[in-house]
Amino acid sequence: MKAGPHHPPIPFWMSLLLAGAIFGLLLPGCGGSPPAAQNPSSFASASSASSDVIDSSPRGSLVFLGVSSVRSRMEESIDLALEDAARRLAIYRQVEGEFSSLSVTGGRIFDYRAETTSTLIVNESYRDLVDELDFNKDSDVFTSNNAVFVRTRYPGRLSLNHRPTPPGTKPAWIDNPPSKIGDYTAGVGSAGYRNFHRDAVIASYEDAIFSVMRNFFATTRGETTDYTGVGFLSQGGITEVGVEAGGILYGFYVLETWTDPSNKSVWTLAVADRMIPKERIPASETVPEIPYLIDAIIEDHTDPAGDDEAMPDDEELYADQSSPPFDVYYLEQTVPEDDEFFVDQSFPESDEVEMNEGALEAEGFQW
Repeated sequence: MKAGPHHPPIPFWMSLLLAGAIFGLLLPGCGGSPPAAQNPSSFASASSASSDVIDSSPRGSLVFLGVSSVRSRMEESIDLALEDAARRLAIYRQVEGEFSSLSVTGGRIFDYRAETTSTLIVNESYRDLVDELDFNKDSDVFTSNNAVFVRTRYPGRLSLNHRPTPPGTKPAWIDNPPSKIGDYTAGVGSAGYRNFHRDAVIASYEDAIFSVMRNFFATTRGETTDYTGVGFLSQGGITEVGVEAGGILYGFYVLETWTDPSNKSVWTLAVADRMIPKERIPASETVPEIPYLIDAIIEDHTDPAGDDEAMPDDEELYADQSSPPFDVYYLEQTVPEDDEFFVDQSFPESDEVEMNEGALEAEGFQW
């Protein structure tokens, strides 16, 4: 009988490589991958992970996107994204903010400095607005760049026409940011790469708020200071340029969000209806300085029938207060004159002091 061909045994190192390859093929199917949205719809296909443009233009109703990081449970990610969408609805209704930037340039090495500060004040009860949003879990969820997005709808409309950017192309509004779109003031926000894509999306969104505020109303100041010294660069100047903007913004709405595929930076195009600059905010729009007085008015002067009731004057307002107003309080205080203040004070005359000292010395007291 003719023997078959002899095959040498497989080396041990090759066995290890083969086992590692098989393990690598089986690992993705064993779990550990991020949860995916169920039942992708046209929204998910139009804003899929391969797309870099997310369009939220209003079509029959307002669209508020929400974003969250990917959690171990998809339900938890969706809930957090819905809270973010509710926050955007609250900002759409009203948001107060302030922005300031300072740029310092000069000829010396330490003459350059750039500073930026910003503050946003949002209704802290925005989570209660989740129930006002229309949302379909089966069709309004998708994942992109390791983040979970939800699309929610809210009754309303904007009187403008916005043509969405086709997927795979860079939006024209990045290199040529508009200051107006229709009758609305526009702005463009941006944020660089973040470890979590959710953070970049939110940072770009908030930067767009300040961009719109600057296009509404901003104050710019500049100053140049010349200096003369000794040695290298003995003469030169320092230029300071500052920009300030702030107020209450109404109708802030995002039209489009774009993620740069090359560096994962995020850009946001948004518009707003109107703004009250901080210098012109009426007292009725600001937070009351003495909240307990407002509470007293609400509790004591609320008509159960809902009819308007005249605001009480100062005497009625403070009728039940244990302490009078500050101005009345100080009117009731009497500050004595100098002679009245010392009327009860007794200071010995000098001879009395000397007499007392002599009596003490007689008793052996040493000064």
